[in-house]
Amino acid sequence: FDSRFLDLQGHGVTSRILSMGSSSSPIRSSESGGLTDFIEYWIQADPDNPDGNAFERYRICEPIGAGGMGFVYRAFDQRLQRDVALKVMSPHLAHQSIARERFIREAQATASIYSPHIVPIFETGVHRKLPYLLMAFVPGQNLQQLLAQTGKLSVEQALMITQHMLRGLQAAHDCGVIHRDIKPSNILLNSVTHEALVTDFGLARIQGEASITHSGTLAGSPPYMSPELAKGETPNIQTDLYAVGAVLYEMLSGRPPFSGDSAWQILHQVTREKPTALDELVRGLPPDVYDVVDRLMASDPVDRPISAAQTLLHAAFALPLRDAAEQNDQCSSRSSANDGLRVKLRTSLWIGSAIAVTTFFALLAVQNPPLNRHSSREPQVKGTNTFQNDSTSSS
Repeated sequence: FDSRFLDLQGHGVTSRILSMGSSSSPIRSSESGGLTDFIEYWIQADPDNPDGNAFERYRICEPIGAGGMGFVYRAFDQRLQRDVALKVMSPHLAHQSIARERFIREAQATASIYSPHIVPIFETGVHRKLPYLLMAFVPGQNLQQLLAQTGKLSVEQALMITQHMLRGLQAAHDCGVIHRDIKPSNILLNSVTHEALVTDFGLARIQGEASITHSGTLAGSPPYMSPELAKGETPNIQTDLYAVGAVLYEMLSGRPPFSGDSAWQILHQVTREKPTALDELVRGLPPDVYDVVDRLMASDPVDRPISAAQTLLHAAFALPLRDAAEQNDQCSSRSSANDGLRVKLRTSLWIGSAIAVTTFFALLAVQNPPLNRHSSREPQVKGTNTFQNDSTSSS
């Protein structure tokens, strides 16, 4: 990162701001100081806002990420007692109308979507002349960070993450929103719920609205960009599905479909070449997995699935379910065996108890035999009034 000092909003306060690249990244410890200085100044009361400081209820905890548009912090909402993510636009972009529009577009695009696999936005506004977003805080890391640690994922884990991505995108597409920038760093992995969530709709295109991208410029990440998007054509649902296939390709192989020394070199490959077949890089995967990757990454959009929902019906995504069903069957078999053993034990206990009771009463009978009603002890038994009357009459 290139560091520089910017005079914030003409107030004479200089803070160290990091000029970030196009992809979001975690914050290094050596860089957190400048970002902390910046946010501590920025959250102070805005002298241009007569309504006071809107951020009094929030306590900034730490910087957690940065990207081409701005910086992201974990903050604590003291009123609602919960963590939130605060995204603030970089000061050196705030004067660019296109950048501001994209930042606001993220809030507008996301606000219309409801899905457990989309990071929700709680609030948007402008503070000290910098746009900001307040979003749900997702504990964990993004997919790019996970891949940097593991290299690649198991087929079951990759398919589950892809399922969650497709569900989130289906919700977005139902609202007429095309993401346009699906990539590993925009997939958050919740370490508590173990769900994947799509974030960063800053490049999203709302169907029926004019594009905010200048003519002759491309918006997106080249390694995951579809051929038609790389050529500057209008993005659509199939554009997002291609990117999903590219991310799945990387999760399974440990490398993106295309790579190069520059963005333009990668774009050249995307538009004119096909990626190395997945079965040449990773052998032994189920045939359905190779097939779904090939379908999603078809060069011609008409050869891709028509929707995320249709993709979810592909046989490849039944694999984790089948594995879970087999595990349940094994558990059921073990449970049935245990149930049978318990029945046998209960039966044995009942039989043993019955034998013990019978033996007890038999021994009791032997030790205390019944009285002989003709014995000499019988006259000693006192009779009733009737017996006495009979004795009197006989005398």
